Amino acid sequence: MPSSRRATHAGSWYSNDEEELDIQLSRWLDIVPETSTTLHTQETVEIPTRGCALSQCAAYETPLGSLDVDVSTNAALHSTGKFDKMSISVDEDEHSIEMQLPYVHKMLSRYVQATIPSPQHAHVLRTFSDYVQHLRP
Repeated sequence: MPSSRRATHAGSWYSNDEEELDIQLSRWLDIVPETSTTLHTQETVEIPTRGCALSQCAAYETPLGSLDVDVSTNAALHSTGKFDKMSISVDEDEHSIEMQLPYVHKMLSRYVQATIPSPQHAHVLRTFSDYVQHLRP
């Protein structure tokens, strides 16, 4: 299994400079309501599938940092026989998910920074911190 999927469209479809991309995303996200965040996925056009194709990577890279892939869930889904696996080259050629990953990373970091439980809820903060630790670059 490849360790991570490179951000192969960074620098052409969107900025590959961490600071510039962070500023752009902040500006764009400041003009939209923060009541909800929706992740739209698109059907891959690179390979024919029976419906959905799963990444074989353990992480997806973005200029803002990496996002871990839930490989256990992918394995469970694949074991049903209803999902295909993508090769790393197909995964990196497919742009639809990559275009959304910097937004996902940015929104998760905003949420983490905005979540400050009161002292009596310190155990929640510790649990939450452990969960999102891998999101920090």
